[in-house]
Amino acid sequence: MKSLRLALWTALALAQLAVPAWMIVGEERVLREGRQLKLHTRPVDPADVFRGRYVALGYTVEQVPRELVRGHFEYADTAYLELREGADGFGEIVALHKEKPAGELVLKATVNFLTPETIGVELPFNRYYMDENMAPHADTAVRGGGSDPSDAWVSIRVLGGRGVIEELYLGGKPVREFLKEADPQM
Repeated sequence: MKSLRLALWTALALAQLAVPAWMIVGEERVLREGRQLKLHTRPVDPADVFRGRYVALGYTVEQVPRELVRGHFEYADTAYLELREGADGFGEIVALHKEKPAGELVLKATVNFLTPETIGVELPFNRYYMDENMAPHADTAVRGGGSDPSDAWVSIRVLGGRGVIEELYLGGKPVREFLKEADPQM
């Protein structure tokens, strides 16, 4: 009886370690093997008492014109955003699908609003976590305090419908580098 209990406790402990390890491995696989794409952003800087400071990100590709929609969608439906790399190197919408299409640059998303002209989707990578002291400065810079707000973008990696943020850029530089150049004390 004691050995059975010990085996069950051991299995439970291993399962609790395996789940977060599997999640981390999945994210790292996307970063290592995924196709790179750049997306224009619309950042703001909220705080989360449990997770720390981050820059909240919205993307220009999250508003899909109805003529690019393939299928009928309701609020909170799962959708697949098919993208391509545009001439400027940034992601452009090809179509919004109900079922996952074939292709490398497909992101799983959730429908969050519907209008007669557009369908809004939310991508799952909408937070960029930063050092607590740097996040407010990044927000100020992105909103126009020292840079052009339209000059904020992210580099992501895409693999199997998942996207992972590689880096947030301001003024063509990684955000940390941009902020350190603006204030060497950071």
